[in-house]
Amino acid sequence: MQNKIRLHSKSKKSVSGSANVLIDSLPPFNGSVLKFLTDGKEVLVSANQQFDEKRSASLSISFPESIDNKEHDYVKDGGIDIIYVLIEKDDDGETYTPYSAVYGSGKVTVAFDLERGTFHATFNLKVQNDPTEPQLGANGVFRDVQGLEHVQK
Repeated sequence: MQNKIRLHSKSKKSVSGSANVLIDSLPPFNGSVLKFLTDGKEVLVSANQQFDEKRSASLSISFPESIDNKEHDYVKDGGIDIIYVLIEKDDDGETYTPYSAVYGSGKVTVAFDLERGTFHATFNLKVQNDPTEPQLGANGVFRDVQGLEHVQK
């Protein structure tokens, strides 16, 4: 089942924060957080970076609003999902290359304050584009994220 969060343009707040990740053999990601949303159940944080006119990337994390502030094993059905996506434009359109975090490959430490609308997380795990390709090490952080937006699902 696909989860979606809808943000109404009139309710946008000023979101701030950064996200960084080093992934083996990929360009370093140093993005700005553009989305920090909750629908009352799940939270989404997403950052983007433009590398040049044809290449950009996105790093996103989602987790339950009721998450415990601690170190979590990154496991299936653990509630935390992380994905890194490379986006390349050419004359025919855009190509999206997703690198999903691999369950059982590492840990995520979360500090989320619902009332203050703040978030910080670090992670050290593996990502993979396709099960037939090698897993790549990913070491990252979401830093000083503020401006949580409450939206309807």
